Amino acid sequence: MPDPISERNPESAPGHGRLRIYLEAGASSDLAEAALREARDYLFSIQHKDHHWCGELESNVTITSEYVFLCQMMGLPVSDEKRKGIIRFILANQKRDGSWGIADLHDGDVSTTAETLPGTADSSGSKRPMLG
Repeated sequence: MPDPISERNPESAPGHGRLRIYLEAGASSDLAEAALREARDYLFSIQHKDHHWCGELESNVTITSEYVFLCQMMGLPVSDEKRKGIIRFILANQKRDGSWGIADLHDGDVSTTAETLPGTADSSGSKRPMLG
């Protein structure tokens, strides 16, 4: 049986049915088809020969903070080099108002900020924040 992905069959592409629904709802077919083609072509261009993709895995500040918090709870040291990288990452993602958001383009929110703060505590047991 032929592999529809290896044959680059656009009718078998995930989301193709949704595109038809959008077009039926009045979206510009030229723009929609061009966007679909461009996205599909790009994904196929970066696909490996055995049909997998490999890309960077990104996390947000809550995952990074949870890692620090886990290390602290388990008594595992965080090297100075790793600590400096963590500090850079957390501060680079802090919003102007001092909060953190779940993603780069999202506003800061109480939940994400509250989840980020415990992981910034110093592992020595002092009340000094790790970021301080």
